[in-house]
Amino acid sequence: MRRPGALAAVLATLAVVVLAPGGDHAAGSVRAADPDDEPVRITVTELSPLVPAADADLVLAGQVLNTGEDPLTGVTVQLRLSTVAVGGRDELAAVADSTDRPPGGVLADYVVQVSERLSPGQEAQWRISVPGARLGLDGFGVYPLAVECRAALPSGERDRVGTVRTFLPWTDDAAGVRPTRVVTLWPVLAPPSRGADGAATPTAGAAERADLLGRLDRVVQGGDGAAVTWVVDGDQLESAAAIADGAPVAGEPAGVRADPDPDAQAWLTRLTEAVRDADVVAVGYADPDAVAVTRAGLAASLDTAAALGPAVASEVLDRPVGGDLAWPDEGTADTATLGTLAGTGAAAVVLSDRFSPTVRTVSYTPDAVGPLTGTDLTAVVGDARLSRLLARDPDAQGGPVVARQRYLSELAVVTAERPSDGRSVVVVPPRYVDPDPAYLRDLFAAVAAVPWAEPVTLQQLRADAAAGPARRQPSYPASVRGREVAATQLATVTAGRRALTQLTGVLTEPQPLVDGYERALLRGESSAWRTRRTEGAAFAAEVTAAIQAARDSVAIVATGQVTLAARSGLIPVTVVNGLPQAVTVRVGVTAIPAVRLSVTPPPPVTVAAGRRQSVEVPAEATAVGRVDVEARLLTPDGAPYGPPVTIPVQVTGLGRVAAVIVGAALALLAVAFAVRLGRAVRRGRQRTAP
Repeated sequence: MRRPGALAAVLATLAVVVLAPGGDHAAGSVRAADPDDEPVRITVTELSPLVPAADADLVLAGQVLNTGEDPLTGVTVQLRLSTVAVGGRDELAAVADSTDRPPGGVLADYVVQVSERLSPGQEAQWRISVPGARLGLDGFGVYPLAVECRAALPSGERDRVGTVRTFLPWTDDAAGVRPTRVVTLWPVLAPPSRGADGAATPTAGAAERADLLGRLDRVVQGGDGAAVTWVVDGDQLESAAAIADGAPVAGEPAGVRADPDPDAQAWLTRLTEAVRDADVVAVGYADPDAVAVTRAGLAASLDTAAALGPAVASEVLDRPVGGDLAWPDEGTADTATLGTLAGTGAAAVVLSDRFSPTVRTVSYTPDAVGPLTGTDLTAVVGDARLSRLLARDPDAQGGPVVARQRYLSELAVVTAERPSDGRSVVVVPPRYVDPDPAYLRDLFAAVAAVPWAEPVTLQQLRADAAAGPARRQPSYPASVRGREVAATQLATVTAGRRALTQLTGVLTEPQPLVDGYERALLRGESSAWRTRRTEGAAFAAEVTAAIQAARDSVAIVATGQVTLAARSGLIPVTVVNGLPQAVTVRVGVTAIPAVRLSVTPPPPVTVAAGRRQSVEVPAEATAVGRVDVEARLLTPDGAPYGPPVTIPVQVTGLGRVAAVIVGAALALLAVAFAVRLGRAVRRGRQRTAP
């Protein structure tokens, strides 16, 4: 028989459970205030163990802060736990985002008093420890858990004044559970910063250096040591290396460089060490907006970017870098772009599950990698919900501990959907993610430690791609199309490409100059300009203007009128070369109208760097008078180069008259000479006779 004191304690406990505000009986009927409006902010700084069990104590600890304007008395903290596991990922999200009273009952035996009086702005510590066996949980699943703060208000009413919602994955009965394989794509990407000459403007250069020492440094720290797949961009790495070595100075001659930057060099060293033995893939050089570029008729440049990106990344990182993974912006692309990407050598494409569902509708989270219908590509489908959680500021989720629990719980629910299948998910944070390194290191370590998840690389996951679920080709809604890089900007890039093609045709050593301009044009096609339209348009205009100026520095110098004193002669044409290397050109001349003057095309001529040279064009007129001649440069292959120049030619026809005059003069000279000679002979005879 129980003693009266024990019975009283049991009855008191039951009364607390039944009568405590917010018990199960009121869960659906009482509307709580939004947590943002509650006067107490609860912070959870500890939730352990990472994998709760019946034979271990569940420990939660943290602080409460009175953010209101009134003092609170009798401040207590309690746990509310539901013994019913969430039924799926949608329910998990609904519970996490709800402002209703959290589900479940209060663990009445473990209510702790943290302060008799909590003044505005005052903080107090709290800690609750509950034996795992007292939680009443059974079976593998995720259970809603909340930390609540209760206090007496100035009115005397006692109420809930603060709430933090979280979750408790429970695995005591997890026999036969196969963990979900988790791939995290970890992007080390940044917007382009270098112009046509390979030098960054002072503003862009300062911004890039700040990015290297700030956001990008946090990216490297967050991913270092984790089983992630690094995604890099050859342009960004090349730019970082240039800063580290002493980048060219914008607007200065090619030989003028800034001092080497030890901070940038240290960042590059940290990245190189972090990825040395990791899975690394490269996007196309400068991360092009594949859909917009294809739509603009510049698909050939995607070939160049696809080859150049991994080549440059491999050189900078001093290790092989894969390049057969395409990542269209926002995780979707139209059919034409998918075909173009396959033609560039891409074997897999990163998509979002928002746009590319499985062919066969399922009620669970399907494997993330599988064939993409209608193509030879493998679909690597990112989980939009997990991707958002990973990139979200942990403080906005209730702190790092609560954010970690939500992420781990999401993975646990995925595993619990079909626990014996061992499926996979791919997490794709935004391109320019700005993480909290300490939180990320803790999160990645937690994913590796729990039994329901297993971090792997994309390379490992792609090995079984053929057996994965088939995916539909992604939808491409108008809202996404409206965010593409502007067509006007790509039209400017197209004009730059035409000018570069002309310039390439006359250079004797095209590689150094053309390679720099080609990379600059690829930067003009970057997906970074989707959210930087004004800067993108200005960048493309600057690059194209620089290429056109270089092309126009090889030209025919306009001269005054040329006079042909005869029906045939030579028309001099002066060619100037303002480039730092020799060029080979041809000069084409056409008379207007052509019937009045025929010309003989001169052979190609090589003009030294920074020099000018005259080319003589043989011509023959059919009539006396003025003839306009259109002279233009041609490439050695005969393609037009630059605009034509009009040269007026005056044919005088005086050549025959001059010949007659000269002939007559010679005849007169001969007659005069003969007369004088005869006279001299006669005078000589007369002197001899005496």
